[in-house]
This record gives sequence, structure tokens and C-alpha cells, in this order.
Amino acid sequence: MQMNQNGVLQNEAAAELQWAMSRPSSISHGKEDVDVHDPDVFKCALTQTELDHLEAYQASNPGHVYQLNQNPTSGFGATSTPWALATLIRNCGLLYFDDANRWLLPTELLATQGFPVIPGMFNLRDPEHARELCSFNIARADRKGRHVGAQAGNSMHTFPMTVLQIHSLVCLKHQAIPDSWTW
Repeated sequence: MQMNQNGVLQNEAAAELQWAMSRPSSISHGKEDVDVHDPDVFKCALTQTELDHLEAYQASNPGHVYQLNQNPTSGFGATSTPWALATLIRNCGLLYFDDANRWLLPTELLATQGFPVIPGMFNLRDPEHARELCSFNIARADRKGRHVGAQAGNSMHTFPMTVLQIHSLVCLKHQAIPDSWTW
């Protein structure tokens, strides 16, 4: 696992791990000897309730993305399908990506909503000079991962909405403009 990838936040994966482990109810709370290269390090940073939910989700829907603040045994658990992520709500908590053995990072949550947040996403020839396409591309010292993740729920960048509008207009049946009509 690469802990120093580019995203909305510097060292996003390490910051998420540090936040999770600092929670008093985290299984790893207070442990000093955490190996960040351990493939189960994110799982160890969960709370016992989150781990219980994860195990229940994995038993019924292996390989999906799970919303760990929703109890899957209650019938209201939120999981992805093999093809689509479940709707993100504002308080989505941790969305655990089973195949990656970790939860989705804030930049990934924004990317699933269509925000152009991946560096070079729209300027692959020259990523160092990529334009700022949304406010998340502008560096802010006070930006925290939990705030970014909450902003991803129930929001969408205008680009996907533009595509949906264009698609809708293309599907409309157009009537021919009469030849007698003048501008």
C-alpha cells in the first residue's frame, strides 16, 4: 500500500489511519508499534462495532464496498453492487472497500461523485500544470479528511450533471423548424 499518494490532502492515507487510530474506541487506540505496511492496518484501526459490521457485510456480500456505520444485520445496511457504489449520504462514515482492504479515502469519495480531484485527471499530458477545476484542487492548510469526506455525501460536481442534461436533450424528439420561420 502506498501511503504517500496525491490527493486533496497531503499523505491522505496516513492521515486517515492516524485519525482512525486516535479514536478512543479504535481497536488500535494507544498502540505505538503499528506497522503501516501491514495489509490489515486499516482493519485494525476500526472500532469493535465497525469491525462487527464489516465481518457481517463480508459474510453476505464479499468483495463489495460497505458503509460501516450501518448495521447490515438490521436490514438497512448499505453496500455496493459489483458495478455501482451505493448512494453517499452526508454522514457516510467509513466506506470500506473490501478488495483494497481499507476504507475509501476522502479524495476517492469526491472522485466517485464526479469531482475532478485527482491530480492530472483532465490534463494527462502535463499533470504538473493541470488547472484547478474545483475548490478541492486549491491547497488549504486547515483541510481535514473527515470534513472532505462529509462534503462528498449528497453532493455532485457540475460536470456529471452537465453530461446528464446533454444526454437528456439528445434523447428528446425534435420537431423540424418550419421553413417559413425567420429570425
